[in-house]
Amino acid sequence: MKTICRNVFTSLVIGVAALMPMKAFAQSPPEPAVVVSVANITEQLADAKYLVDAAGFGQMAFLINVQADQFLKGVHSEKAAGVLLYFDEETPQPNWLGFIPVKNMPDVLNTISNNLGQVEEGDDFATIITDNDQEILVKEADGYAFLSDKAEMFENLPEDPQSLLGDLPSTYNMSAKVFGQRIPESLREQAIDMIKEGYEAQLAQMENSGEDFAGGLQQGNLDIQMKQLESMIQETDSLVLGFAADKESKSMYFDIEMTGLDGSTFAKRCEATANGKPTRFSGFVNEDSAFNMNSCFTILPEDAENYKKMISQLREQGIEELEVDGDISDEDLEKVKQAADELIEVIEQTLDEGVLDSGIIAKVKRGDVNLAMGSQVVNPGKIEKLVKDNISIVKDELGDDLQIKFNSGSHQGVTLHTLVFTVPEDEEELIANLGEEVTVILGIGEKSLYLAAGNDPLATLKEAMDSSAAGSSKSPVAMQWNIYLAPIMKFAAGIENNEMVEMMAEKLEEAGNDRLGVTSSMTKNGMKMRFDAQDGVLRLIQAATQAMGQGFAPDESDF
Repeated sequence: MKTICRNVFTSLVIGVAALMPMKAFAQSPPEPAVVVSVANITEQLADAKYLVDAAGFGQMAFLINVQADQFLKGVHSEKAAGVLLYFDEETPQPNWLGFIPVKNMPDVLNTISNNLGQVEEGDDFATIITDNDQEILVKEADGYAFLSDKAEMFENLPEDPQSLLGDLPSTYNMSAKVFGQRIPESLREQAIDMIKEGYEAQLAQMENSGEDFAGGLQQGNLDIQMKQLESMIQETDSLVLGFAADKESKSMYFDIEMTGLDGSTFAKRCEATANGKPTRFSGFVNEDSAFNMNSCFTILPEDAENYKKMISQLREQGIEELEVDGDISDEDLEKVKQAADELIEVIEQTLDEGVLDSGIIAKVKRGDVNLAMGSQVVNPGKIEKLVKDNISIVKDELGDDLQIKFNSGSHQGVTLHTLVFTVPEDEEELIANLGEEVTVILGIGEKSLYLAAGNDPLATLKEAMDSSAAGSSKSPVAMQWNIYLAPIMKFAAGIENNEMVEMMAEKLEEAGNDRLGVTSSMTKNGMKMRFDAQDGVLRLIQAATQAMGQGFAPDESDF
């Protein structure tokens, strides 16, 4: 706990020092290209106490405040700290200026000397000499301790550093805002070149290791992906990265928020989805599941063309692999080519319509596993015909272990086809989790395609379809993924007969709030993506500690 409190203070200084360039540079421009924000100490300590309590160690929370005073003497606890970074054309390494709000500068310097290194007083500055012999200059002005490695950075100190942070301190514990157009274009181009070189090196390694298909596919897509990346880097107006612990929502989250220049391709992509059609698959998002997903994006015509090129390359390379392997007859190869062409035609027609809309849900219990998915598709009847024309190949292979029933029913105007596979008797583990039969359902709507699989997938599919039909007309987000750890861990514990994992699953069930999620929303000229974890997930720490204390020693298979 002493270490926690020490880090609350020392991170204000060491975090700044870590951003130090290693040599001197020219005078910085007046506006920072990057603003780093650290919320005030009062908020940080309150959130640290909340996280410790959520993890099940509330009895230790009082130690945070007991130790805090020792390491935060002299720091103003109600104001945020920050770092300002400036770039010029000459070097990718930034000039920097940090600031910490203070009430008593001598107390701050004394704390630094006791924890970070030697402090030498001077007429204009105090100099911190760290254990690795780096020198940081410190100057007090207007209630702040300003820090940098160069004296010239103190010539034009900001009158109100808090105003430069905007709403970052009130929104996040730790955050940074990048102003893309304040970074010189030459440096942005260098960043693009570095990313491209790294990607090409990875592709070369894949090809050298024999992954010809995957490497060839990615090489064919490299130009498309790099154009999109270059567009994003060059057209970014601002980028915000932020972490917060939120007691109100009982979660921790990390945000990525990006805005593009007005009229840019990136802004047009975001605006198209923000003003696009509502999802038809919102009902696939259901808390009574182990996993669910829903996404609905509008595709610009130029992006649709790029996706078509990628799909065409995938088709060509896949066929080439089959021809090289020689494991398929000429007759069957022609069937594969025809099926691939017809499937690609459906995908291209769907891309031309300009909407990618889909949903997935998975429910898992011991002996009860079901998955269902739905997607908007143009001309799904062609896929239906593909299945009917080629299912005989699978039937010839499986014989009586496959039962086929076309037109087995309908739901909400969607025609259902059912395939029932008998699980081989020697697959004991599969039988224990799925039963002796696995059912696959294909649903064909006017402009929708459904697929479900499991021991009773029809109920899961119908529930998702009914919920979608009754759902709101507009989803609040463009994309969301949700993973619920309790049912997944409970299922895994049953498979492995693992008492430690079982205990951890029970702790999650008791705490609730076991979701891990990703959401993405669009605005007129930007997007916001959030990665969040509900605080019940923290109970895994307590459960693991208790399990090990009771002698459940984990091995690699537990995780």
